[in-house]
Amino acid sequence: MKYLFISLFLLSSCQDYNSNSGDKGRYGPIELNESDPNFRKAYFIIQDRCVSCHDHKHDKWADFTSNSEWVAEGLVISGQPGTSELIDRIVNTGKVSSDMPPGGSALSDAEYNHLVKWVTEFQ
Repeated sequence: MKYLFISLFLLSSCQDYNSNSGDKGRYGPIELNESDPNFRKAYFIIQDRCVSCHDHKHDKWADFTSNSEWVAEGLVISGQPGTSELIDRIVNTGKVSSDMPPGGSALSDAEYNHLVKWVTEFQ
Protein backbone atom coordinates (compact mmCIF):
# COMPACT_ATOMS: atom_id res chain seq x y z
CA MET A 1 0.00 0.00 0.00
CA LYS A 2 2.83 2.35 0.86
CA TYR A 3 4.35 1.85 -2.60
CA LEU A 4 1.03 2.57 -4.26
CA PHE A 5 0.84 5.99 -2.60
CA ILE A 6 4.45 6.76 -3.48
CA SER A 7 3.85 5.76 -7.10
CA LEU A 8 0.73 7.88 -7.36
CA PHE A 9 2.50 10.84 -5.81
CA LEU A 10 5.40 10.57 -8.25
CA LEU A 11 3.10 10.26 -11.24
CA SER A 12 0.96 13.22 -10.25
CA SER A 13 3.92 15.47 -9.47
CA CYS A 14 5.19 15.34 -13.06
CA GLN A 15 2.51 17.69 -14.40
CA ASP A 16 2.97 21.42 -14.63
CA TYR A 17 -0.79 22.02 -15.07
CA ASN A 18 -4.07 20.31 -14.27
CA SER A 19 -4.78 18.25 -17.36
CA ASN A 20 -8.36 17.57 -16.29
CA SER A 21 -9.40 21.22 -16.24
CA GLY A 22 -8.12 22.41 -19.60
CA ASP A 23 -5.31 24.38 -17.98
CA LYS A 24 -2.75 23.22 -20.53
CA GLY A 25 -4.09 25.72 -23.06
CA ARG A 26 -3.86 28.55 -20.54
CA TYR A 27 -0.70 27.61 -18.64
CA GLY A 28 1.16 25.38 -21.06
CA PRO A 29 3.99 26.58 -23.29
CA ILE A 30 3.21 29.81 -25.15
CA GLU A 31 3.27 29.49 -28.91
CA LEU A 32 3.28 32.88 -30.57
CA ASN A 33 1.86 32.78 -34.10
CA GLU A 34 3.77 35.77 -35.38
CA SER A 35 7.03 36.25 -37.27
CA ASP A 36 7.19 39.98 -36.47
CA PRO A 37 10.37 40.44 -34.39
CA ASN A 38 8.78 43.27 -32.37
CA PHE A 39 5.71 41.25 -31.45
CA ARG A 40 7.36 38.80 -29.04
CA LYS A 41 8.71 41.57 -26.80
CA ALA A 42 5.44 43.53 -27.04
CA TYR A 43 3.48 40.40 -26.09
CA PHE A 44 5.50 39.90 -22.91
CA ILE A 45 5.32 43.59 -21.95
CA ILE A 46 1.53 43.42 -22.23
CA GLN A 47 1.44 40.17 -20.24
CA ASP A 48 3.61 41.64 -17.47
CA ARG A 49 2.16 45.10 -17.27
CA CYS A 50 -1.50 44.76 -18.34
CA VAL A 51 -2.80 41.22 -18.11
CA SER A 52 -0.96 40.44 -14.88
CA CYS A 53 -2.88 43.16 -12.99
CA HIS A 54 -6.37 42.55 -14.26
CA ASP A 55 -6.59 39.37 -16.23
CA HIS A 56 -10.30 39.10 -15.39
CA LYS A 57 -10.98 42.10 -17.63
CA HIS A 58 -8.38 41.53 -20.33
CA ASP A 59 -8.16 37.76 -20.31
CA LYS A 60 -8.64 37.77 -24.09
CA TRP A 61 -5.43 39.78 -24.38
CA ALA A 62 -3.45 36.85 -22.99
CA ASP A 63 -4.65 34.75 -25.91
CA PHE A 64 -3.70 37.20 -28.68
CA THR A 65 -0.64 35.53 -30.18
CA SER A 66 -0.41 37.48 -33.44
CA ASN A 67 -0.68 40.99 -34.82
CA SER A 68 -3.85 40.11 -36.71
CA GLU A 69 -5.69 39.25 -33.49
CA TRP A 70 -4.94 42.70 -32.03
CA VAL A 71 -6.13 44.34 -35.25
CA ALA A 72 -9.27 42.18 -35.47
CA GLU A 73 -10.21 43.16 -31.91
CA GLY A 74 -9.84 46.83 -32.86
CA LEU A 75 -7.22 47.53 -30.20
CA VAL A 76 -4.37 48.22 -32.61
CA ILE A 77 -4.33 49.96 -35.98
CA SER A 78 -1.28 48.88 -37.95
CA GLY A 79 1.14 51.76 -38.41
CA GLN A 80 -0.97 54.16 -36.35
CA PRO A 81 -0.06 54.17 -32.67
CA GLY A 82 -1.73 57.57 -32.19
CA THR A 83 -5.14 56.13 -33.05
CA SER A 84 -4.69 52.67 -31.52
CA GLU A 85 -6.82 52.06 -28.44
CA LEU A 86 -4.11 50.00 -26.74
CA ILE A 87 -1.66 52.92 -26.84
CA ASP A 88 -4.41 55.32 -25.69
CA ARG A 89 -5.06 53.13 -22.67
CA ILE A 90 -1.38 52.93 -21.79
CA VAL A 91 -0.74 56.67 -21.88
CA ASN A 92 -4.16 57.57 -20.43
CA THR A 93 -4.98 60.23 -23.00
CA GLY A 94 -8.58 60.48 -21.84
CA LYS A 95 -9.89 59.21 -25.19
CA VAL A 96 -10.94 56.00 -23.51
CA SER A 97 -11.93 55.39 -19.92
CA SER A 98 -8.63 54.50 -18.34
CA ASP A 99 -6.12 55.34 -15.70
CA MET A 100 -3.25 53.01 -16.40
CA PRO A 101 -1.65 51.45 -14.68
CA PRO A 102 -4.08 51.51 -11.77
CA GLY A 103 -2.19 51.84 -8.52
CA GLY A 104 1.09 50.82 -10.10
CA SER A 105 4.12 52.40 -11.61
CA ALA A 106 3.92 53.66 -15.17
CA LEU A 107 5.50 51.73 -17.98
CA SER A 108 9.15 52.54 -18.43
CA ASP A 109 10.11 54.67 -21.41
CA ALA A 110 11.69 51.59 -22.98
CA GLU A 111 8.48 49.56 -22.57
CA TYR A 112 6.27 52.33 -23.90
CA ASN A 113 8.63 53.06 -26.82
CA HIS A 114 8.74 49.39 -27.76
CA LEU A 115 4.94 49.12 -27.84
CA VAL A 116 4.77 52.22 -30.06
CA LYS A 117 7.51 50.77 -32.29
CA TRP A 118 5.61 47.48 -32.54
CA VAL A 119 2.37 49.19 -33.59
CA THR A 120 4.19 51.55 -35.96
CA GLU A 121 6.20 48.88 -37.77
CA PHE A 122 3.95 45.85 -38.04
CA GLN A 123 2.11 45.11 -41.26
